[in-house]
Parts: sequence; C-alpha cells; structure tokens
Amino acid sequence: TELIEIGVRCVIAAGWEVLDDAAQLFAETFYEHFLDGTNFGESILAARGATFDAFGSSNTWGAYQCYGDPGFVLPRPQRSVAPKAKPANYDHYLAASEVLCELERLTLRARHALALDKDATAYAERHAKALQALCERQGWIGQGNILEAFGALKAEYNRHDDAVDFYRRALAAPDASASRKAEEQLANMLTRRAKVLADTSDTAGALALLDETAAILAVDSRYRPASAERLSLQAAADK
Repeated sequence: TELIEIGVRCVIAAGWEVLDDAAQLFAETFYEHFLDGTNFGESILAARGATFDAFGSSNTWGAYQCYGDPGFVLPRPQRSVAPKAKPANYDHYLAASEVLCELERLTLRARHALALDKDATAYAERHAKALQALCERQGWIGQGNILEAFGALKAEYNRHDDAVDFYRRALAAPDASASRKAEEQLANMLTRRAKVLADTSDTAGALALLDETAAILAVDSRYRPASAERLSLQAAADK
C-alpha cells in the first residue's frame, strides 16, 4: 500500500512460494495482455485463468496479490495511425454485481478522463453498450440499481437524455433497488432541463418537468426527513 500511496498505479506481489513454471506462465500471459493495451484487471484475470488451466494442482495462480486501479492501461507512444479499439466483451460476467462494479469503474474513469483523453467518450460508450447488451440477455436490465448505474455513467459523459431515461426506469423498477441518490440525480437533471426549456420560451414543457421534479422529491418526504441535498433541489425547482 505504501507504493500505491506514493503514486505507483499498480502492484503485483506473491503472497507465498510459487511454482517456477506456473509463475513464468503467469508473468508471460500478464505482460502479453498488458503490453498489448489490455487494462490491469483484465490482464490479471487472463494470467490467473491461463495459470489455473495449465497448473491446476498448484496454487500459484492465486498467489499473486494485486493492488491498484483495475482499469489502468499502460500509456503507449503516440502513433501516426491510431490502433483499432478492441471490442468490449463481458460474456464472462456471471452476476449482476460484476456489472455494477464495472459501471462504477467506467463512471469514475469518465469523470477523470474526459478532459484529458479525446477517446474517453467513445471508450465509455463502447463498454456501456456491451454491458447493456449483456444485461438485456441475462435479464438484469430490469433491476433498479443496474439502471441507476447506467444513468450515472451516461450523465458523466454528458448523454443527459439517456441518463434521464435510465434514472426514470430505475425509480420505476419493481425491485425498488435504486438508491435515494437516483431520485436526487433525476430531480437535478430535470430541473436543469426545465430551465433550458424556459429560456427557449417552452413554458409548458418546463412546467411539466418541474411538476415531475416536485413529485419525485415529495415521495421521499412522506417517509423520511428531507436531506440538505433534497431541500436544495426543492429550492432550485421552486425558483
């Protein structure tokens, strides 16, 4: 952890004695993927899988403790012709919780990368599309927390219409797994959109969105005390 604290992006350390041949395969597989542009987490996953398949009787595949940002990609020299982006593939995901973790990672990446990386939006859209397709196949797309996570990601890279749609679906989901924050995020986005409509003289459209905002914020007040964030949103809508 001290290495991480001083700025090292990723660390791999063996937790116990390893088998030489298995360790060599782990290292070769990891670097083959990592140096080819695969992110740290997926490179580790590939190395663990290859080592387990070849040396299943040894525990070397699980010996390596990995720390850092799983989405970190090794910076590469600029090329005159950009390499073709790898397709996002999440077919190995077996649980909705994995999707939630990946959506959170993508959201954090978008938050910090958009200003620095001209390809950040395309990266986020490509991965979001693959995750959404997976969720639709697996039936996870109806979960409120999944829909909320998609909304947060879409909002982060300024796909506001899509974000509003996902947040609305999240709050309407029958499993009620969307968080209180989803209500507040949707109310905030609707208030901002209402102001844009009002500025363009679409008074009816603006009032409809403000009515929706008021309904969203009022639902919670009947059951729980209003938070400072909620009161602030109500004040913004009232203006």
